[in-house]
Amino acid sequence: MSSLTKKALFFDIDGTILSEKNGKVPESAVRAIREAREAGHLTFINTGRTRACVPAKVANVGFDGILCGCGTEIIYHGESVSHNGLDRDFCRDIAAAVKKADVGAILEGEVFYFAIPDRPAFTNLKNGGALKEDGVMKLYFDWEPEDTFFDKLVIWADEESHEEIIFNLVRDRMDIIVRDKNFYELVPKGFTKAGAIRKIQEMFDIALEDTYVFGDSSNDLSMFEYCPNAVAMKDHDPVLDPHTSYVTDTVENDGIWKAMKALNLLK
Repeated sequence: MSSLTKKALFFDIDGTILSEKNGKVPESAVRAIREAREAGHLTFINTGRTRACVPAKVANVGFDGILCGCGTEIIYHGESVSHNGLDRDFCRDIAAAVKKADVGAILEGEVFYFAIPDRPAFTNLKNGGALKEDGVMKLYFDWEPEDTFFDKLVIWADEESHEEIIFNLVRDRMDIIVRDKNFYELVPKGFTKAGAIRKIQEMFDIALEDTYVFGDSSNDLSMFEYCPNAVAMKDHDPVLDPHTSYVTDTVENDGIWKAMKALNLLK
């Protein structure tokens, strides 16, 4: 393929653009994104996080846009061009079910609603964890179900939880994704990282062979399955291996820069 053909590049955050070891975006990755844009390519963060949960250090790198919440919101040059929030009544019902189910949860939207049972299993949620990074998010730890409005949610369960209450309520309208033992991500049906890429293809008339994805974890699987040019970081989940076309170095060792240079995506 000619290097002059416009490509669309999609990046996961944690472990891909942002180091999970030192919490930094490497300068080499910032330079690579800038040079890719100068070469005429489009660059996007593609994340399961909703807009308010994207760290400023990532948002300020200089991407063309951010695909948030598995495609529930698409931001291009700072403007929201599409947003699919859950309807108010459904949000209210889910929020009530979360409290009844006695789970730990984060209801994710423009603000974040935390449900934190008073048990050791949920101690890590009490300070908001990584969500407080950059101090840009509004966090609510005490809320009424009728006042909530959000796009998606994640839940943690323990032996005292009744997560099936939530699953029975949402299963016809949301996909229930198992992220880890007793940890689940609930996303509106039809919304995935791959679906977000398809929307960008339609917006900018980008052929599938001109899309490139960069990731490291199981939550990147849908975009690795979809795109023929799939770059895995050196430290990655083996579930990506069958769909990986190139393995680069770690994020700390300039993995993004090295991959983009090798694939002729730079200026």
